Amino acid sequence: CRDLYLAVVLPHIVPKDGESIIVCKSWNPGELQIDLYSSTDEKLGNLYTGNIDKDKTFLITWDGKDPKKKAKYVGDYKIRWTINGGYREFPVVIN
Repeated sequence: CRDLYLAVVLPHIVPKDGESIIVCKSWNPGELQIDLYSSTDEKLGNLYTGNIDKDKTFLITWDGKDPKKKAKYVGDYKIRWTINGGYREFPVVIN
């Protein structure tokens, strides 16, 4: 992805009873989509969809749960940021 110059989950191990911060920055504005994927590239759910500005730090907190079902995931997954036709991924472990 040419647009994203920062895409990270801190900490990358989502605590059992806590949250992680999903962070990104883009060279260009656009519609951002943040999704949870399995380690086998199956899309499991959307965590955020909306516009982001150029060069502004964007972040959301996430507790490892499916936003619609509120079920807690456990195991190895990937967070995928998609913007302006490109994407970037980052591995996460959910406890």
